Amino acid sequence: MIQGILSDENVLITDIKESSQLYNKGYHGEPQSGGTLKLDLVESAYLLDVGRISITQDNKEMNLEDLMAYAIKCQPNFEIKYLVYRDLRERGYVAKPSPEPFDFRLYPRGGVPGKTPTRAWVLALSERSEFNIQTFFTYSDRAMELKKEFLVGIVDEEGDVTYYQVSRAHPKGRFAGTLEDAINKSKMNIPVNAFLLEDLVLVWDEEFAKVLSSEFFGKVSGKYLQLSLIETTYLVEKGLIQVKNAKTGKMLTERTLKQKGAKVQSDFGIRLAAYRALKSEGAIVKTGFKYGTHFRIYEGDPTKQHARYLLHAVPKSYKSSWPEVSRAVRLAQGVRKEMLFAMVGEDKVDYLKLSRIKP
Repeated sequence: MIQGILSDENVLITDIKESSQLYNKGYHGEPQSGGTLKLDLVESAYLLDVGRISITQDNKEMNLEDLMAYAIKCQPNFEIKYLVYRDLRERGYVAKPSPEPFDFRLYPRGGVPGKTPTRAWVLALSERSEFNIQTFFTYSDRAMELKKEFLVGIVDEEGDVTYYQVSRAHPKGRFAGTLEDAINKSKMNIPVNAFLLEDLVLVWDEEFAKVLSSEFFGKVSGKYLQLSLIETTYLVEKGLIQVKNAKTGKMLTERTLKQKGAKVQSDFGIRLAAYRALKSEGAIVKTGFKYGTHFRIYEGDPTKQHARYLLHAVPKSYKSSWPEVSRAVRLAQGVRKEMLFAMVGEDKVDYLKLSRIKP
């Protein structure tokens, strides 16, 4: 069996023939000058686990339990990294330890170091790890700069690994400016009156209701069009409608309408900002309530195609647990949609897409 010696945070294979054999059959470790081989602790644990090497420290042989106990003291979350590394290797991939902030470089199936470009950067995390949206934008951008995929391997409490691909998204649609064009063609007087009834707003003007409906705003119910508070506020901001309180007969200012929305939904401002940004890109935006998200996003006519995305609007400070994120992604993919998180900043909205994959 190939012999290795533990030295600080590496295991050294000093026999030149054994070093060559270990590297050429699996591309484990980093060849050193003189023909020796240096293994990272996670590589060493895997090779010890599968019986390809033995390891000694101070002339005393170590078993896997000894090495794991040593490695955990040296590297935080070592056991999580090891489980992801082992899973990737068992799937037939060449994975190599990488500099922070990532844990591994993943080569395409059949690819090898020195001849094949890295396919992806992999981050290994426990299911109990925090999902911080700003951090994942940073990691995604770093991978994109390097023209690589960004994968996250989440280890659950049973040791199984689930993989997610994380990337920026740019949702768009084919309806940018079409509402304004339709209104200009109709030559109707703007703004049109609408009426607030508790949490819903009704448009009685049949011509205007027809125009809004053709642009997929609201829901036609009998002779009137029913709008959500988000849609209503957006149209008020655009100067297309003015809202009257049906009970008091008083007109509502834009500010009052937003305050009303915030009372109904504490994150109304965040949702409105995401809605506004999506509409500016020509997307059709409808409620995502039945899917447990804020919005569902269409690129084209909702009567002719399904929504491409489900979207949750969140602030820049958004943090969550991976079980919550996993639930959202799994639900979206279960109904053949993609899951987006819209991070709302002071002057822009950024979109992060998460997809559950099998590497």
